[in-house]
Amino acid sequence: MKITREQVEHVANLARLNLTEEEKERLTSEMESIIAFADKLNELDTSEVEPTAHAIPIQNVFREDEFLIL
Repeated sequence: MKITREQVEHVANLARLNLTEEEKERLTSEMESIIAFADKLNELDTSEVEPTAHAIPIQNVFREDEFLIL
């Protein structure tokens, strides 16, 4: 996907960023590379991969609630 300079300026405006001309040129190229990488990841077949919230097993580290009756 081709990212235009106008799109970079629009995103910078939404983020309230004042970019120099050099930064706009650099970010146009970088954003295009990021989008190309995301497109490449979308080509992977993940139908057999189980969704996970964490890469490693995590247990609840909090203790059980205890009711104190006075």
